[in-house]
Parts: sequence; C-alpha cells; structure tokens
Amino acid sequence: CGLARLHGKELRIERKQWNMLLCSAELPTIILDQTQVGKATDIVGLQKRHYWIHLGNETDGIMNYILKRFLCWVDIRVEQIPDEELTARDIWLDSVTDMHDRNEEVKTWDILNQLELLSMKEEKKILVEQVKGWRGQKATTDEEKRRRKNVKDTKKTLNAKIKNMLAERKVLNSAYLTSFHLEASCRKVYNNEYKKRKTHQKDIQMQIEIILRKHGIDRAAHHGGELTGPFLRKLSENAEEIFDELKQCLLEAIKDDNTRLATDDEIITMCDRCAELYILFDGLFSLSRTPSYKLTPEIEDKMKKYIKVCVKAWKCMGYTMGMPKIHAIEDHLFNQMIYWKGIGCFSEDFVELAHQFGNIAEKRTRGMRDYSKKFVSQSRNEKMEQLPDVVNAKTKIKQESPKKKRKRTVTEENETNKKQRRQKYLDAAYERLEKNAFVNITNYEGLKSNEQVG
Repeated sequence: CGLARLHGKELRIERKQWNMLLCSAELPTIILDQTQVGKATDIVGLQKRHYWIHLGNETDGIMNYILKRFLCWVDIRVEQIPDEELTARDIWLDSVTDMHDRNEEVKTWDILNQLELLSMKEEKKILVEQVKGWRGQKATTDEEKRRRKNVKDTKKTLNAKIKNMLAERKVLNSAYLTSFHLEASCRKVYNNEYKKRKTHQKDIQMQIEIILRKHGIDRAAHHGGELTGPFLRKLSENAEEIFDELKQCLLEAIKDDNTRLATDDEIITMCDRCAELYILFDGLFSLSRTPSYKLTPEIEDKMKKYIKVCVKAWKCMGYTMGMPKIHAIEDHLFNQMIYWKGIGCFSEDFVELAHQFGNIAEKRTRGMRDYSKKFVSQSRNEKMEQLPDVVNAKTKIKQESPKKKRKRTVTEENETNKKQRRQKYLDAAYERLEKNAFVNITNYEGLKSNEQVG
C-alpha cells in the first residue's frame, strides 16, 4: 500500500493486491515477511487518524490515468500503431521530459549561485591585484606579514570555492548536453518508425490533440507528460462536449475502413464511459473538499454514493486497483472525512493563495532594484495589514457598504449547471449500481495490460 510506504510495484507482486487492512491497522508496527515484499521489511503501519489524503495529487493522478488509458486504447484499437513505434515514442517522450528536467536544474543552479559566483570572482580579482602590488616589496613588520598571509589564504579559499562551483555547474551542463543529444537520437528513431506507416494523412492522435487544444488543453506544453490542475479542470468540466467530439472524430476515422480493430459500438462505449468517469470523479473530488466541521449527513450520504459508483465504474473499465490513489479513495477517503469532519482545509489551496498574495506584493515593489529594501517594504505592508485598527476598519467598511442585489453571473450559472450535471450522472450511475446493471468493458484483444499502461 502506498500510504504505508510500500512501492506500487511491490503492491502488485504476483499480480495480487496486498491486504488493504495494512493501512487501517491499529498496530504501531507491521513486520512483513522478506519473501513476500522483497526489499521492504519493518514497514511502519499508519493509523488512519495520523494522515489525510492529498486531494491535489489524488485528482491529478486519477484524471491523468483515465486520459492515458483512453489514448492507449486509441493507439492500439483505432490507429493500430505497431508496438515498435509505440515503444520508440514512449522512449522519445521520456527523453524529452528528462532533457527539460536537466535544463531546469541548470537554470535553477544559475538563479541560486550565479550572483555568488560573480561576487567571488570580483573579490578574487581584487585580491590578485593586491598580491601583484606586493611584488618586489618585502614585509617589514610582523603585522604586515600576517596581513599578507591572510590575503593569500583568502585567495586560496576563494579559488577552491570557485573551482568547486564551476565543477558543479559543469556536471549539470554535461548532463543537460547528454540528455539533449539523447533526445535527438530518440526522436530520429521514432521518426523512422513513424514513416513506416502509410496513414500519416489520417493521423488520429493529431486530430485528438487539435480537439483538446480547442478546449484549452495543451498536452504539448507538458511535452506529452501528465497534465496539471488547470488543464485537468477544463477536461473534467467539458468532458461531455470533448468526448462527443472525440467520438465523432474516431467514427469518421474508421468510416469505410475495414482494417480497423475498433467497431462503432466500441468507440461509442469507450467515449461515453470515459466522459462519465470524468464527471463522476469531478463530483467526488469536489465533495471531498468539504472544509473541516462543515460535514453534514446529506454530504455523507452523497459521498458514500460517489465512492461506490466511482470505484464500480473504475473496475468495469478494467483499470488497475493496485494504484494507491484509487485504493485511498475506496478504503480511506470516507473514513478520514468522518474523523476530521471534512478534509478540505488540509488541501494545498492555501499555498496557491499565498502565491497570489506574493504576486501582488511583487507587482507593488517591482520598481525597487534593491532586494533588501523590497523585503523591508513587503514586510512592513504585511505587518500593517495585521494591525487591529486596520482589520477593524476593513470590517466596518465591509459591514456598512450597501448590499446590492446583483444578477447571477456567468460563473454562478456554470457552477449551477455543473452541480446539476454531476447529480444527473450520479443518480443514473447509482440506479445502475442498485440494479447491478454495470457492464464490464470487454478486454479488447491487443490492449496492453494494466501494469504496462500509465
């Protein structure tokens, strides 16, 4: 179990799921057999009251996994990309991600150390000029000798520091250049495999990317990797419209083409199920952000339905249950919400809010070049905002300001529509669950196993 510090690979040893009582065990320590876990021994069990689910990571992981599985199904069943090309593409995308990571490491090092390195070089230059001025002059006093010795020792120390920093920078730059050349070679291999196919004019993946970009979801910005919060929010909010367009695109691609493995019914089923999954999980994660002490019996009942329906729909798609994030939703999310009376306050949203305040402060002091003066100005402003007189004045103005009855904004209308859409899908899915009408997706021939995808 990932929450009990077990790696995901160890969770699926011999394709068996570990006992999920491991995370909720009340024992302080759980000793696991070396033959069962491999390298994992003396794993400390976590009491469920001592931790909470990281909702941001949960959302990103689940939503990205669904999209990856859908695109993998398109590759194998619709576009029928050969295994050699799929392997070459995966290797190339990994090399692209690695290259950008190495580049970020170099930039981060420059930001943190470049000024210090320049200052040390300037200091060394001054010391070198000072030592040159002593040539042909003998030190006449003991104090002069000690001073010259200290200067030379300082110069040697600076030389050593500069040398170490340049060596560190050289290692990072060398790693970036290596990843750069590796990416070029992997791209060349992938292009060679891509050219072997004869359907470039009907590249379905390209059409999918165009549809996603039309809705503000740019996978190219992530170099083919996992999407982040804003893009996933757009994907879940527009899931119906996006997957309807994808459905039409895929049906048009296989029209009058008997060589495709996927059928019309298969495409319709996969697109509808994926849209349903996105909307159900969107409702689940929205409800799971209930703040502490705001949990009501109505929310508890609705959360139970969401968890049952989402997990059932996940299993019917044939997705892996060895993923720690879906296990956390199935076995831990509801219990933690009950114990903490809501876990919305434990999310990382306050960090994003702090970033917004930081950006406002940066805009206010952007004309200051002296960093120390900028820091003092921001600190003084933060202190003034926390003064009791200032807080009372803000509260008084807010209370005395006339409360005008305003019209519903577009954002409020969208929120209402989203709630109604989530409720509609939840009711329909829960009705199918009670009637045992959920049908497992066929394990289509040629589709990769759960361990290989995502």
